[in-house]
Amino acid sequence: MKNNILARITMLPVMTAAICLTTACGEDEDIPAIDNSGTGNVNPANVIVADPTANAHLANLLSCRFELDDDGLLTGIYGIEYDIDENGEEVPSETQSLWYEYSNGTATIRIEEPPYDGTVQTICQYQIGPNGFANSMVQVYTGDGTREYWRYFYDSEGHLIKINESGDECVLRYEGGNLASYTDYSDEEDEVTFSYDGTPNTIGYMPYILDPEGFESSFREVWYAYLAGILGRPSAELPVSAHIDYHGRFSNEDMTARYVYERETGLLSNILWEE
Repeated sequence: MKNNILARITMLPVMTAAICLTTACGEDEDIPAIDNSGTGNVNPANVIVADPTANAHLANLLSCRFELDDDGLLTGIYGIEYDIDENGEEVPSETQSLWYEYSNGTATIRIEEPPYDGTVQTICQYQIGPNGFANSMVQVYTGDGTREYWRYFYDSEGHLIKINESGDECVLRYEGGNLASYTDYSDEEDEVTFSYDGTPNTIGYMPYILDPEGFESSFREVWYAYLAGILGRPSAELPVSAHIDYHGRFSNEDMTARYVYERETGLLSNILWEE
């Protein structure tokens, strides 16, 4: 029987408080965010890819290999590509594109992008709060020195419930330990709602991070940090579907995604989008 990754995730003691967060669209929402100001350290028990089942599945899903240190912290991600040799056989090759470093209440991710010539294009430095998750991040683009500032908020169970990216905000709502909806207030208030059927999330999957319909690119820094246990815990269950509401901005204003899982292993095999 596979171990449920949620059983491996422990939370450090935190001080809870009801904080009213103001969204970018000017509406106030009472979001039960904890006070995560102050300094802490990444908790190895929260590292998503430290779980063997989640590690194997996410590595396959993202075509990569995760490297962890002796403490169980994620230290590197290697992209895997396949070439065809003279015998027609696939030969894998690895290229490291992400480096993770931890020191004195901070976690730093260095990101190298194509053509992978040894130049780090982006550096993200996260400040870790008392609950073991990041409360803020400074993102530096090494080419021109541009900086962006991010802030993160959590509920008492360690779920990421709000992201502020240099003034643009996203709000995530949870019900029963599952991500129920996600609203991007920086993009015409597009809203995504998720449904579940009770299947436990044993593979460390988080819908808003790995969906192919735009989330992977716009939330790149989010899922890089999520995999390392820096940005909150995953949903308790695996999603069955996701529905996007564009609020009439397009003729095909609604889209629905159906998640397809392998019958024998329970691993995610495909996401089918319907208009």
